[in-house]
Amino acid sequence: MEDKHLRGGRFVLVCVSGFLFLGIFNIMHHVMWRDELEAWMMARDASTLGELFNNIRYQGHPALWFLTLYALSAITPNPLIMQIAHLAIAVGVVYVAVRSAPFTELQKVLFILGYYPFYEYCVISRNYSYGLLLLFIFLSLFRPGIKDKNYIYLSIVLFFLCQSNPYGAVIAIALFLMLIFELIFSRDKAATISSKEKWALAAGIVIFTCGLLISAIQMHPPHDSFFYHPPGDMRLTLNNFFGSIACVWSACIPIPMVTMQFWGSNVITYIITDPVREAAVRFFLSMAIVTISSIVLLRRPVALFYYAVGTFGIILFNYMIYAGAIRHIGHYFIVLVSAFWLSNLYDEKSSETGVLNQRYELFEAAKNVFFTVVLVSNVIAGVAANTLGHLYPFSANKETATYIKTNGLDKMPILGDPDCVASGVAAYLNRPIYYPATQRHATFVTWDNKRQRYGPRTILAAAEQYALNKKKDILLVLNYPIDPDSLARYGGNVYFVKAFAGSVLIDEKFCLYIMKYAHH
Repeated sequence: MEDKHLRGGRFVLVCVSGFLFLGIFNIMHHVMWRDELEAWMMARDASTLGELFNNIRYQGHPALWFLTLYALSAITPNPLIMQIAHLAIAVGVVYVAVRSAPFTELQKVLFILGYYPFYEYCVISRNYSYGLLLLFIFLSLFRPGIKDKNYIYLSIVLFFLCQSNPYGAVIAIALFLMLIFELIFSRDKAATISSKEKWALAAGIVIFTCGLLISAIQMHPPHDSFFYHPPGDMRLTLNNFFGSIACVWSACIPIPMVTMQFWGSNVITYIITDPVREAAVRFFLSMAIVTISSIVLLRRPVALFYYAVGTFGIILFNYMIYAGAIRHIGHYFIVLVSAFWLSNLYDEKSSETGVLNQRYELFEAAKNVFFTVVLVSNVIAGVAANTLGHLYPFSANKETATYIKTNGLDKMPILGDPDCVASGVAAYLNRPIYYPATQRHATFVTWDNKRQRYGPRTILAAAEQYALNKKKDILLVLNYPIDPDSLARYGGNVYFVKAFAGSVLIDEKFCLYIMKYAHH
């Protein structure tokens, strides 16, 4: 027994230290993009907690990550500390998974080297890793049955899971409903619930409900938000619903195309180039994944219930609230992994036999094979993403900012458009710039409904007015080129400086122009 314990400890140490080493290497080669840097600037530029909550009111996210950044920014204004803290959270995910997950050692290694723990929720500093850590802490505390369960501790974890991100809140709802499901349908009929357990359950319900309400209040957009739509104004179509389901494939088999713009792409595009046919194939492949997962979980009704509610909850969120990208739809995979975690807990505890056990014995035998195949595909995706991330900068914003500072252009008034893209340059310049979209000098973006759209044909008029107001030459930081005809209309008062075209994100490539102040 002691030898087994020591071997397990060495395995955890090797996995965690190896992941930490690789994680440090990966984040040192990652250029942060606007979403990472915008959250940092919102926290860094807040002088009080009240100002922080005012800064994040349009984000549609709870405050846990922003509060963490607010505390970190009091130590240093360098966003590197955010990456270090995020890596620590990702390492925490790996530690809990390797130490507590009821998977084989091979499956644990495959999981931690998979796309989401190894790249998306490790290298890219967002609040999704917080959700993954809290989910795994919940699972590590969870025990089948009523007698071995502390509802207060579990509800406290769910409280904080609700504060991590919208998808964390959806998963928290699924976990809470799973607890109720187990209590009502899966407990031993002869077992009685003591008064102490009833009070603990009641307290847990209050704790979770408070957490969900607090999260919902923070996530609800103000009425002047760019993203706010009245309930009657939602455009819900059957195609969009099927599209939300089709994302299950991309989430569970996230192998990208081997190209500079790999992020969010899927290898299936190599096989099927027609977008309509590709969407149809992804839908049927997604249904196959959901069906197989459900069949192999059938003998574990608690795990199956959680998987069904969690997956359907994310489908509804993607359909009705926000369609999402790879970082969002990745929660389909996270629900799948956590459902298999729960299933294996019941494998250890349950010795029951019945009709379902006999009927689905073949599928039960294939459960580990199916799960391992999904994990292997995620390892391929994780290795591909990190390799491509080393070959190509994620964004050109850092290179652009470095050029501006090196050539003294940061002394000029700077105009950035679109603001949501140029904000990354502002972050690396560590100074506000002028955003004509909202007619304000700022670092981070304000997503209100007063925003104006500009483009190659209209931005120069806004720039000319800004130059007149400042009575100086100004620098334009744009993510699009200005056509020669538009430049010609300004008679040489606007000239091109430099373009920065190489980046994973196609919209975070930049063009620099200088507009001379025209004396009237």
